[in-house]
Amino acid sequence: MEVRMEGMLWGSLPEHILDRVLTMLPVKSLFRFRAVCKRWNDFPSSHSFLDACSSDQPKCCETWLVVTNSHRSFAYNPYSKKLSNLAPPLFQDLWYSDFLASSEGLILRASSSCSPQDGTLQAAASSIHICNPFTGFVRQLPQAVGRPCAAQILMDPSGHRYRIVALCVQQSDTSQQEEPRRWSLESYNSVGNCWQVLCSKVPVEIIMQDTISMVVCNEIAYCAIGVRIPFDVWEFHFQTSTWYRVGLPALPAYARYHLVGCQGRLLLVARIKEQQHPDATLIERIHIWQLEQSKKLWTHMLEVPDEMLGQMGSRGWALSCCAYGDLLILIFKDMLWTKILVYNFTTDQIHCGPCLYTVLSTTEFLFYPRLSALV
Repeated sequence: MEVRMEGMLWGSLPEHILDRVLTMLPVKSLFRFRAVCKRWNDFPSSHSFLDACSSDQPKCCETWLVVTNSHRSFAYNPYSKKLSNLAPPLFQDLWYSDFLASSEGLILRASSSCSPQDGTLQAAASSIHICNPFTGFVRQLPQAVGRPCAAQILMDPSGHRYRIVALCVQQSDTSQQEEPRRWSLESYNSVGNCWQVLCSKVPVEIIMQDTISMVVCNEIAYCAIGVRIPFDVWEFHFQTSTWYRVGLPALPAYARYHLVGCQGRLLLVARIKEQQHPDATLIERIHIWQLEQSKKLWTHMLEVPDEMLGQMGSRGWALSCCAYGDLLILIFKDMLWTKILVYNFTTDQIHCGPCLYTVLSTTEFLFYPRLSALV
């Protein structure tokens, strides 16, 4: 026999009882719950709910690969291999700002305004925000010395404090356009709510490049410069405040490279075009290396099987990568589709994820829904 509760009874439930009910809901169900009315929409932001959720956190945790654009947001759980539509779109704010990083339930983004004279982006006019999209809490961070162009969030296990390490660029004076841009490596502490300059002298190889990514692994910041040859990696040691160039494996010229951090591992993912003989067409392959940090040696880990790449379809795709825990996720995109490959380090297995009809350009990142993560 189906039992239903009267709507008036739901509306009159005490807050502490409703808090306990909500902590038992799957994370995705909270989206639908918040769409019912204003009162219920405000509940995930209440301190009583967050306290209740902190004591029952394991029931609210999943790992998602989020694929989002201005119209739709998808969440793919690479462990359960389940795909969900996030409605209403939870990450729409990313389409009015630049996505920088995500970690443990928090998202870091930067917005920039344009100079009315020439339309160029001004570092001084940018604002940096960190938010928990589930609770709706947002913190605007104080201005850094420069504008972050690459960043990573380092969350404390408690979820109550975090650090941000960012490679920042300062906009030169508009009256002196020939003046080179100045770079700095900076760190933000959520407890003190302030930025600290870790290093104001960045290697010239970084200054001369426009495409830069950064990975923090075992208290070392690795900066990857460029995506093609000449491709370079520099490391910054927090304890000694010094930069060193990282030696790389022998890399072919016809390739694109990605640096990824994964559970204390530093990985180099290469999309390589190989030619078996002079008259043959180029064959695309994907190779993965891991850096043994103590020996400064790269070890070849994996070549993605041809049959797996064949399932990705046309060779005209763009490749991006992200990692969380023991998973490395390869994302293939063309004008219409987004396709996913997942490699599990623990099981040493690869599986194909869903094929998403995205049409418009998308932003992809790994996200760990954590309702108790404080901004």
